[in-house]
Amino acid sequence: MLLTKDRLVITSESRLLHRPQLHLDANVSELRNVVWTADARLTSVELSLTAPDGVRERFLIKVRRPGAVWRLEAALGYAFRPAGIQLRRLNPAAAMTRAAA
Repeated sequence: MLLTKDRLVITSESRLLHRPQLHLDANVSELRNVVWTADARLTSVELSLTAPDGVRERFLIKVRRPGAVWRLEAALGYAFRPAGIQLRRLNPAAAMTRAAA
């Protein structure tokens, strides 16, 4: 899987010869109903989306370390977050100055 701000490219590997095959190459803005969920054991992330041709796709992305699940979720959130939604980050210094005022 290759995910950039503008594109999502997913390849698969053939079982017999282990050759890579292109499965999906789409613009991020053309994908619809993108949903992802992390496994409770933090070993994988399931990604579901509707491709531009209308086919519903489901992918199971396995990770080697539990910390990688959170990074993958953050990357998916960055790429598929609607343009109008901004994430608010806690700035402890600003919170302390507001509380003191």
